[in-house]
Amino acid sequence: CSVTGASAPASTTLCSGATGRLLPALFVIGSLKTGTTSLWSSIVDHAADHVTPGSITFKGDVSKKEKDFFGDPTMWRRGHSWYERIWPTCPAKGSALKVGIDATPAYHVWYDAPKNMKSFFGPQLPALRVVWMLRDPVAKFWSYFWELKAYRGEWDKVHFASWVAPKLERTKQCLAKDPTHPLWPPSLPPPFSGCAPHLDHGLYEPQLKRWLEFFNPSQLLLVSFAGYTRRKPVAGPKAPRPRRCSLILL
Repeated sequence: CSVTGASAPASTTLCSGATGRLLPALFVIGSLKTGTTSLWSSIVDHAADHVTPGSITFKGDVSKKEKDFFGDPTMWRRGHSWYERIWPTCPAKGSALKVGIDATPAYHVWYDAPKNMKSFFGPQLPALRVVWMLRDPVAKFWSYFWELKAYRGEWDKVHFASWVAPKLERTKQCLAKDPTHPLWPPSLPPPFSGCAPHLDHGLYEPQLKRWLEFFNPSQLLLVSFAGYTRRKPVAGPKAPRPRRCSLILL
């Protein structure tokens, strides 16, 4: 598949000057049920000669895709050298382009994620590209509920209305105190902490504004779930390879 972008493509492999390790230059973010895993799989499977997901961490298989480093405070405290050790040694000068990919969906909702990325990458920050998967918040929330229902057991007894009611009630309480409150991030001090549990993953406006405090708009590629899934591959042995990774900028 081809790789294209919304801005000038990166022309060099991103490396750490301190350790000689490859650094990720491509990030895929977005909430649950927005297609991040599908997109990540397409990139890794069909651009393996040029893309690497890095090593698996103590978190297990999920960490092949999701490193969590820049968002989760407990991961961030592990330090720069810990994160760099996840990635392979940079290829020799003159070798083919090699790009590291960190596809941690929750980076978009962690308030400090873009700030931590700026702190980590410093002058190399403009070389990063971020693909942000978006989906209608209601459709996304409905899909997430049915994923939980698939676990069966106690979830068989849970109805959508009873599951979402306490979340909406908490949101109403916050808005009653301040109708202009953005409801995000959840780490705000009381009484505005946790104002939209789970629902805040769909509050794209304040989240995007936060990222634009640190990133140039040309570094962000917004991909709608509807647009991403519109063209479905033809089934069968003669089916062409999926073209989804043509969305990605390197």
